[in-house]
Amino acid sequence: MNKQGVSPHKGIRRGLLAGALALLALSGWAQASLAQSNQGMPISIPDTSAYPQITFYFWPTDASGNFISNLTLDQVQASENDRDVKLDSLDLLEPGTHLIFVVNEGPTLANSYAGETRMNRMKDVMIAWAKTESITTLDDFSLVTNAAIVQNQLTHPSDWVQAITDYAPDLRNQTPSLNSLSQALTLVEGLPSTDHRPKAILYITPLPGADDLTSLQAKAQEAAKDNTRLFIWLIGPPAYAAEDAATALQQDAALTGGSFFVFSGAETLPDLNTYFNPLSHEYKVTYQTTLQKSGTYTLQASIKQNDYTASSEKISFDLKAEAPNPIFLSPPAGITLNWQQSADKKTWTVAPSLYTVHYLLEFPDGHQRELTAARLFVDGKLESEVTAAPFDTLKWNLSQYSQTGTHMLQLFITDTAGFTASTIKTPVVITVNPKPQTTLQKILSSINLTTLAIAGFLVLLGVGLLLYFRRTFLKKQGSRMAAHKLETDPVKQAVLPAAQAEEQGAAPVRELPADWPKLPGGAKAPARLLPLAANNAPGQYGKAIPLSLQDTTFGSDAMRCDIVLTGPTIAAVHARIFTDNAKRFYVADCGTSAGTWINYAPVSQQGGRVEHGDLINIGALAFRFEEINPEGRPIQVLPYNGE
Repeated sequence: MNKQGVSPHKGIRRGLLAGALALLALSGWAQASLAQSNQGMPISIPDTSAYPQITFYFWPTDASGNFISNLTLDQVQASENDRDVKLDSLDLLEPGTHLIFVVNEGPTLANSYAGETRMNRMKDVMIAWAKTESITTLDDFSLVTNAAIVQNQLTHPSDWVQAITDYAPDLRNQTPSLNSLSQALTLVEGLPSTDHRPKAILYITPLPGADDLTSLQAKAQEAAKDNTRLFIWLIGPPAYAAEDAATALQQDAALTGGSFFVFSGAETLPDLNTYFNPLSHEYKVTYQTTLQKSGTYTLQASIKQNDYTASSEKISFDLKAEAPNPIFLSPPAGITLNWQQSADKKTWTVAPSLYTVHYLLEFPDGHQRELTAARLFVDGKLESEVTAAPFDTLKWNLSQYSQTGTHMLQLFITDTAGFTASTIKTPVVITVNPKPQTTLQKILSSINLTTLAIAGFLVLLGVGLLLYFRRTFLKKQGSRMAAHKLETDPVKQAVLPAAQAEEQGAAPVRELPADWPKLPGGAKAPARLLPLAANNAPGQYGKAIPLSLQDTTFGSDAMRCDIVLTGPTIAAVHARIFTDNAKRFYVADCGTSAGTWINYAPVSQQGGRVEHGDLINIGALAFRFEEINPEGRPIQVLPYNGE
């Protein structure tokens, strides 16, 4: 021993130990530097809630792991299903970070180096980092152990410091497990889906057993899916770095974009700002997708700034996209229009002149979105169009209608996703009430061809009756004068029988003109209608009209009548002439307004008997009915009474 009582062998051993520790510290520093080289470009799962606008976030870092904060829109590209998309916006945000410190408690964390436990060394680094945070930070802090979530989303740095200071577990009596990491991932999954703030887990753990490696890998994949960075501090001697478990932990950290570090107590712990500062900012990107079909798609983003390029992994996302469903809102079954006169009494218009068509939209895919156009079609023609918000109503011009009718309404819409859809065709009855009339207008409006024809017929009938009675009166006057002269002439006095003469039947008159009309086949017609020139234009119907024993119809419709007559008083099907079993002729009207007449007496639709020599009027047209072999009519012989 020397003077100080220290063995030289012990001094040599201490020197060797110090050198070894120095080498280990250098090795740990190299590990930390390598772990913090996080060159890459993680991106979030796209947000499709505002379809067709797609939003995603990304966190680009350079070769040193520093966040690239000066990107411009033209330096960022994105491809959807390997097809480039046009980006609409690029925003640099500082949303804050969810920071979760997870401690897998165990005895190795309580081991000391240079008189201080590993846990206290780590607490000192965490407290120092927490004190550097600004009171305006948007970060929050959580502390999770195997037993429970000790602190959850503290927002004030001073509270972080206090929580870390108060954390004093009994590490010697704890058994390591994966409970703490599981609880941390559950906390991440419970965050709102609209919360896009980056998540970072600092996982402090002893060397896991071989049985835990598979579960750790699954949890790392879960963290990567939730866009959560996993920073792992493996607590134990430097020799742990060569263990398979350490290699697995390093791979798990790299999978999430995090880092891995072995801490024995002698190394300088990494500056937590190098972990979390790159996460304090993020880029938000929006673009309009052209996808119009539900399915699973991929998204990849890349950047190019000067000579530096980086690309993200392709991530999959699900999209539900369907065409909207437009529906008329309470469509009217009918609309009634009334005429209104202008103040100057010069013009008439219908009211209401406009109808507002309301409709609503259903989005089966759950993505509420705006329209780019809405068009109203009436009877297949474009009635009105809206190309700017609001799109909930359209106008229908009713002033164009003056008559009652049914019209078909249909709505077509186009939305911002490019879908076009339409409603079903909906019938709407437009009823236009009659326009109010003055007394003179009412009288004039009641005059039509039918009334004119009836009036003309009545005038002709009156004139005919007047001429008939005048002729009869003059004939009687002549007879009376002749009789008076005969009475006064003694030579020509008649000798009358004393008794009343018996009635005798007149001999039948047989009229067989040479030009009697014939039926098809050459036989002469049993009867005929002879137009009267006094009431008809000469030659209007040619010669006499032959009548057979079959029904013969008269009217203006050539498709429905045997004999076509023309004139304002002639109906489409006006009258018919038919015979009974005894071959007697009858004339019947077919329900016309001008009527059918026998010897100036109207006949019904059941018909009336017509005999040789009778006058028949069809509307205003007059005919004489004649039979080829008429039966004689009885002649009544009355006693002469001197009149």
